[in-house]
Amino acid sequence: MIPRRILAPLVVATAAVLGVIVPASMASAAVATSAGVTTLPPQPFAGNPATADWIGDYLVDGVPSWMTEFGFTAPDEAEPMQPGGALVTKWGTAIDPETLSEMSYLLFVHGSTPTSVQAAALAHIVHTWTAAPQNPGQLDPANDFRHIAYDTAFHLAKLPSGAQDDVTSLLAEAAMLHGPWSITLTAPAAARIGAASNWTVRVLAGVNGVPSRTVSLTVTNGTFAGGATTTTVTTGADGSAAPVAVTPTGAAPAIIATASGPAAAPLVMDPVDADVSRVIQAASAPISASLTGAVATTTIAPELARTGTAVPIVVPALGGALVLLGVLLAIVSAGRARRGRTSR
Repeated sequence: MIPRRILAPLVVATAAVLGVIVPASMASAAVATSAGVTTLPPQPFAGNPATADWIGDYLVDGVPSWMTEFGFTAPDEAEPMQPGGALVTKWGTAIDPETLSEMSYLLFVHGSTPTSVQAAALAHIVHTWTAAPQNPGQLDPANDFRHIAYDTAFHLAKLPSGAQDDVTSLLAEAAMLHGPWSITLTAPAAARIGAASNWTVRVLAGVNGVPSRTVSLTVTNGTFAGGATTTTVTTGADGSAAPVAVTPTGAAPAIIATASGPAAAPLVMDPVDADVSRVIQAASAPISASLTGAVATTTIAPELARTGTAVPIVVPALGGALVLLGVLLAIVSAGRARRGRTSR
C-alpha cells in the first residue's frame, strides 16, 4: 500500500495537470506543496509509486522548504524536524563552500515567494547540487529511492521553457551575487553644521552591487530629512541607494547601517523519520557598517594682500578656532610692522 503522505500530493499534483477535481478530503492531505510544477512521466526507480514528479518546494511548519534527497518521502506540513549539521549531498559527500553560498543566496533572495516557474527552477538547481549522480550506476532504474540519483537532463527537458530559462539566469545571478555581502558608506568631504549634505550607501557582493536590498540607517550628531535620526533606503540596480541627506548637529556626525544578507549556507532541517527527505530553508546573516564624517566651518578673513578684497578660509571645526586666531595675529603683526616703517 502506498503511504498517504506520498500518494496524496501526487494525486493532487497529477489531477491539477489533468484538470481533474480532487475531493476535499484528499486535497487537505498532510503534505503541502507550495510553488512549482508537475512533470510527466516521473523519473523511474524501483518501487516509485508516483504518476508525476513535483519539482518545487514544500511547506514545513509554514516555511518554504526544499528537498535535498531526491526519491525520499516528501515531508508533511507538520513533519517533525530538527536542525541539522552541515549540508551534504544525498551520497554523504561534502558540498564546496562556494556552491553552499550560491544555494543560500538563491533561497534567501528568491525562495520565500517564488512564482511556480521560478520555484521549479530553484528545485531543479537544488536537486542538481545535492542529488546528481556521482557515477552512472546511480541512474539505474532498478535502484530504490535511497540509491537513485536525480537525472538532471531528464528533468530539465521536462520543465517549462520559462523554468529552463530561469535555471540559466539564476545560476549566473548566484555566481555573481552570492555572499558574503558588505555595506559601504561614503561621507561628504567637508560638511557644515546646520547644512545638509549627501552621504552614499551601497551593498556589495565582492565588487558587484546588490540590488533591491533594504538598509536601515541611524545617525548620531546629525539628522535626516524632517529631523529624524533613523531611516531606511533601498538599493538600486548597481547596489547604490539614492543619496541620503544628513544635517550635522555636532562635530562628528556618524551613521550606522544595518541589513540582512544570505548566510554562508542554507539552514538544514533533518527529519525524525529516516525515510523522509532532509530539507533546506533560507538562512540570513546580519551585515553592518559605520562611518564618522568630518565637519568644517566656513569663515571669512581679510586677504593678506593689499587689494582690499576678502577670501574665504575653510578650517576644520576641531582646532579651527586656534588656526583662525593664528591667522588674525599674523595680520595684526604685519600691520604694526608696516606702520613702524612708515613712521621712520
